[in-house]
Amino acid sequence: MKKLKVVQIKWEDSFTSPGWDSPQRDGRHYILSVGLLVYEGKHSVTISTSVSQRRRYMDQLTIPRSAIKKMRKME
Repeated sequence: MKKLKVVQIKWEDSFTSPGWDSPQRDGRHYILSVGLLVYEGKHSVTISTSVSQRRRYMDQLTIPRSAIKKMRKME
């Protein structure tokens, strides 16, 4: 099986406020995700928590490149 890179990605997420609320101030919400890099394309990156012997991936997360602020390979 081909060795996969483990990456850490800092990315900007959308957010919501449930129910009745005052308007949100102008803020940014960053997420830090770590996973196996299973796809790296022009418009998005996909990471996964696990991979099987048959190369099937569990809990995939696809992040648009426009939302990624920083991505680095983990040692």
